[in-house]
Order: sequence, then structure tokens, then C-alpha cells
Amino acid sequence: MAYYRVLDGGDAHGWREISSYWPDGKQRSTSIRVYMPTNLLAQSDLQVMRATGRQTSWHRNGQKASDVGYRQGQNSGSHIYWNEAGVRTFEGQYVDGKLNQRSRAFYDDGQVKSDMFYSDGRLDGPALTYYPDGQLQSRANYRAGQRMGVYETWHANGRRESRGTYIQDRGTGLYESWYDNGRRANRISRDGFVWQEELVFYPSGKRASRMPYVDDKKHGQAWTWYENGRPSGMYTYAAGKKEGPYTFWRFDGTLKSEGVMENGVAVGRVRDYEPDGKRYVDFIMRDGKVISVDDEGL
Repeated sequence: MAYYRVLDGGDAHGWREISSYWPDGKQRSTSIRVYMPTNLLAQSDLQVMRATGRQTSWHRNGQKASDVGYRQGQNSGSHIYWNEAGVRTFEGQYVDGKLNQRSRAFYDDGQVKSDMFYSDGRLDGPALTYYPDGQLQSRANYRAGQRMGVYETWHANGRRESRGTYIQDRGTGLYESWYDNGRRANRISRDGFVWQEELVFYPSGKRASRMPYVDDKKHGQAWTWYENGRPSGMYTYAAGKKEGPYTFWRFDGTLKSEGVMENGVAVGRVRDYEPDGKRYVDFIMRDGKVISVDDEGL
């Protein structure tokens, strides 16, 4: 833990020069001007003390740790940080405590981790991220903190992971994603911002589910499938809620359960089938709760 020393008696307005040191007495940072009406250093928060000026600091091993600027306690001007090995880990520009212009972060070996542009503390312009080996991870464009235009991501092996288009941070049009083996994982169709259909696939490429939409709400028959191609379930939706018949099947294709839903809960007769798909037990439901059981089908 480092500590600060007051270096002068201060002026009539309470501004003094302070510097920080490591416990062994080695200097940790260059001096900086702070507001401290008394000579008692009660805390070491440079923001509270309205630090003003530039300051350089060092790691305990003597490597430079930072070269930063402050204005009335807020980050100001260029900020650069290094790790204990002397490798730069961050560089950016601040105005009134907020990131502005280009900002870059680095992995501990110096490889670029992110390269982004800011305005008034918000992402504004191209934004790129990278994997540790330098492979591109994501590419986007922002305007006033919101994604605008095409947004793309890649898996670590270089294969495309996802691609979509955004307007004011809202997805629009076609969105697709892929597994790292190159097969499609997800496909969302939209008319502008309004969802129309979502398809999900297994890594093998086989379909896993289909969800239809009307007026941006789940509507119609939603299906799920086992990877062997047989259906596993069917729900009926109306205006975003489960309304109407539903059916479940086992992996081997035999019936498992069927019934009706209203407002998202089972009502009336729910029939659960034995593994042979023929024998069954009927449950009479009300508001999603069983009120009676009929096992004559066994």
C-alpha cells in the first residue's frame, strides 16, 4: 500500500503539492497539485482533493505504471498505463473526466485488445475487439453510444459467429449466428424492427426450434425437434401468450403429453401417455393445478 507526503506548506487558497511513496520509501509517483486546506492528509482520493496537473507513477519494481493528467480531480488529457513488465495496457484521451477520441486497451503481452472511439464518454465511431492472438473478435460502429449499422463477431478460430444490423441500438432485418464449426446456430427474420420468425439449429445443422411472430409477438404454432429429426414439442401462441393446444413427444417419437393452455397455464383435460404411447392418465386442470385424476386409460 502506498502513502502520500505533503511537499509544501500550501498557498493561501489551500492548494498544496503532494507525492506518493511505497512503504520502503521509494517514490511511487511524481508530485501533483491538490486542494487540501489543512496540512492533515486525511484521505488520498485525488478526485476529492481536486487534483490538477500531470502525474507519473511507478510499480514497486521500478517500471513505469502510468502517465496521466487531472483537472479539478477529473481525468484530463492523455492517460497511459503499463504493467509491471513495462508493456502498455491502455491509452486514451479524457476531457472533463470522460473518454474522448481514440482509446486502445492491450493484453499483457502488448497485443491490441480493443480499439474504439469515444465522444463525451460514449462510444462514437468504429469499435474493434481482438482475441489474444490478434484475431478479430468483433466489429461495430457506434453513434452517441448506440450501435449503428452492421455488427459482426467471430469465433477464436476465425469463423464468423454472428452478423446483424442495428439502428439506434435496436436490431433490424436479418440476424444470423453460427457455431464455431461453421454451421448456422440461429436465424432471426425481422421486417424492420418487427420480429417475424426465429429458427434455432443444433451444431450438426439439424433444426432445433421454430418460433413464429406476428406484430412482434409470438403467434402461431411453435415447434421444437430432437436432433434425430423427430418433433419434441408443439405450443400454440396467440399475441405472445400460450393459448390453445400443445403436444409433447418422446425421443423415439411416441406421444408423451397433450393438452390445452389458456393464458400460459394448462386447463381442462391434460393427457399424459405411458412410454408405449398408448396407455394414458388424464389430469383435470384448473388454473394450472390438478383438481382430479382419471386413470381409466391405463
